[in-house]
Amino acid sequence: MPAAPRDPHLGRRELVVGGFAAALTGALGLGGCSRLTDPVVHGTRSAPPGAQAAPRPSFLSGAAGAADLRSRLQGWPTAGQTAWADQVRSMLDAHVQLLSAKEPLAGLPSPEVWATLDPSASPTAGGSITEAGFTTAATALADTHQDTALSAKDPSEAMLWASLSVATRLNAKPGPAPAPTDLPRTVEFGTEVEARNVVLGYLHSLAQWLELDLGDANKVEEALLNARLREVRAAIRAEQKVIRSLGGTPVAPLPGYSWPGPGEEERTRFLIERQVMEAWGPVVATSPQPRRRQALVQMLSWGRGALAGGVGTSYFPGWV
Repeated sequence: MPAAPRDPHLGRRELVVGGFAAALTGALGLGGCSRLTDPVVHGTRSAPPGAQAAPRPSFLSGAAGAADLRSRLQGWPTAGQTAWADQVRSMLDAHVQLLSAKEPLAGLPSPEVWATLDPSASPTAGGSITEAGFTTAATALADTHQDTALSAKDPSEAMLWASLSVATRLNAKPGPAPAPTDLPRTVEFGTEVEARNVVLGYLHSLAQWLELDLGDANKVEEALLNARLREVRAAIRAEQKVIRSLGGTPVAPLPGYSWPGPGEEERTRFLIERQVMEAWGPVVATSPQPRRRQALVQMLSWGRGALAGGVGTSYFPGWV
């Protein structure tokens, strides 16, 4: 990959990216990906799984829960938050569409559904719409999705329910609006070690960004960046330890990374934090208990870090 063009505003953030593509492909096993900011490929896509033989209670109740939550956004009371509310409504529509489909992980809208749910209906009619009420309902639904993720036998379904849980929980309060993404589809995952090495690669990328960013920081920024850098380095050591315990070799940091957010350097750190969050999805899928629960906790934690910097989730985090 050719070297990134010099941005006169980057200062010491200027990147070293020569020879990066080949190193990344070999080190992280990303196949066709040419840089760390490309969509994360954690496995090969398999054929659509076909229609379910019968409706599963978890999918139908999940769809009903998303439709109910969506109704609580009707007539959102707070001015200045309508863009957020509109996007969360659209996200919940997508969740209903997927969970009520006879082929929920086909990767495209299913022509057949087990139940037709009108997300504009108001199961909460008679009660006032409040931010506190929405947050309580969203948190409860996220808890239910999380329980389903932790007990799922199929890796794709484990990641699906984890994704729904994280998306619902991170959008339980007004904030950065979630971004539309394609509907998930079944994928054939690699190993837990491979998935964790993708996370580790992003952590190395984030650590390198923070180190470079320190060169342009004032004293207040420097203290905050150093604190975050210590946390990221601790996360790197923790992942290296787990990967070694599983018999794997932790991926080493590369000489340079191509980061997201060209022209918006102030948000770059938080865009990388969102990448870390997305990469935890396949770890949820490939991990047994209790590591699956720990991976879901990590996914949520990194998503909150991205939100703190104004970077929202996707409709289906982890499915890129």
